[in-house]
Amino acid sequence: MKLMKFSCKNYIFGLISFFAIPFSVNAEVDSLGLPVLKGWRKIDVGDAVLYINPIKYQIEVRGGYGRYLMEEKLYRRYQNPQGGYVGGVFQEKIYTVLDCVDKTYRIYGKLLGRDIQKRWKNIEVGSSEEVLARSCEFITMFPKTSYPKVR
Repeated sequence: MKLMKFSCKNYIFGLISFFAIPFSVNAEVDSLGLPVLKGWRKIDVGDAVLYINPIKYQIEVRGGYGRYLMEEKLYRRYQNPQGGYVGGVFQEKIYTVLDCVDKTYRIYGKLLGRDIQKRWKNIEVGSSEEVLARSCEFITMFPKTSYPKVR
């Protein structure tokens, strides 16, 4: 009888543990040891990982939508400590904003700790911006946002 109680307790404890312990313990991680962004496209090269959000956004400019399209990326990288300064894994968000009327684009955000607000540029054939520009014909189907502010 005691043996039966013991195994029953183990079974109940196992069930409680299964539901009480967060599932994130077994969550998938990238090569930098950080959780993978589910649903985002991942380009993992070992010491750097680029995630691209598959959801594109319409940007509000001068109170209106339907002209500017945004793609969001997250860049993670490992940096060795140098000269006594902190190293480790760093991550930065990068936004590509595309003008669907003028067929130009601009990049916002920080990369390697520096501001990368580039000037408006023409879209080059074969570039990732050209791929993004193909979404312009469906721009009204994308969710709306007001970030980043287009200047």
